Amino acid sequence: MAEHKRIIWVDYMRCIGLLLVISAHVFGTSTPILQLLFGCNVAIMIVVSGYCSVKSSECSLAHYYKKRGKQLIIHSWTFFVVYFGLVGLLNIGKMYPYSSSQIIKTFLFMDGIGFTWIIAVFIITSFVTPLIRLMIEKMPQIKLCFPIAYWGVGLLLFVLNIGNSMVKVFLYISGYVFLTFIGFSVKKDWSYKRVYFISGIIVLLCCIAILFSKQEDIFDLSGNKYPPTVYYITYGMTISILLISLLSRYDEKLNKWKGSKYITKISSLSFDIYLWHIFGLYITSSIVNKWLKYLIVTFIAVISAVVYKKAKIALVNQKQ
Repeated sequence: MAEHKRIIWVDYMRCIGLLLVISAHVFGTSTPILQLLFGCNVAIMIVVSGYCSVKSSECSLAHYYKKRGKQLIIHSWTFFVVYFGLVGLLNIGKMYPYSSSQIIKTFLFMDGIGFTWIIAVFIITSFVTPLIRLMIEKMPQIKLCFPIAYWGVGLLLFVLNIGNSMVKVFLYISGYVFLTFIGFSVKKDWSYKRVYFISGIIVLLCCIAILFSKQEDIFDLSGNKYPPTVYYITYGMTISILLISLLSRYDEKLNKWKGSKYITKISSLSFDIYLWHIFGLYITSSIVNKWLKYLIVTFIAVISAVVYKKAKIALVNQKQ
């Protein structure tokens, strides 16, 4: 979105998701409250991404894939080069903390250094967005058919609890594509927001009933995250739509608040902040106090993202 056309409540949503992701990586999910609080973080960011991708996907396929590939893949690889270089400087005279296998897996978005799997999720969901757009334009009824199909299959797999590799791959792809679809659909037709929210509540109640019947912990969202089950995905979707309903209602007031300009700035740098929070976590790995660690990680991530962006702009201008 162009700067003058930014939607303030969307910026707030993106910031909330980003800060919850960083919080989860610092505080962990050892209690039911933390599970519920952080169990929706990635979902919020995926739903917002789907919502915002409506406009960007209207260009040609070649232009769209070139732009998204540059934003997500090339940009991430550039950061990884800088990250591993900085880690090397911090460990001069010591053994390098990462193996070649970890470095290779990181560049392949296979979670080598940790936290890079989310980038893989964004790559997958971004690259299927044109297909989502085509389906919605050609078959408007898909807005209801796809969620019903996902929830039906997802609940069946949730009951059966099948753990083979093919099912895990299916859950990863279908779950996050479903969240992208929800964000895309809400943007295209606002009236579906209530339908999805109510449906999500019903599916969540079904999942809780299943967990009760199995005498399992209903607050174990983290245990349903790898791979993301229908319980985890639907919980994240429901919280996302609830936030959309609340924040969009006060969009005009948020627009007038002076502090919103900082929210907009953070939102525009959200991907870089996410990348740099990984470096912040590395720097603060020995800090025991969680609140102090959170403040330092967030500070490092935001400042580094700002400096990183300015350095890139200066480099591009110098080449020109």
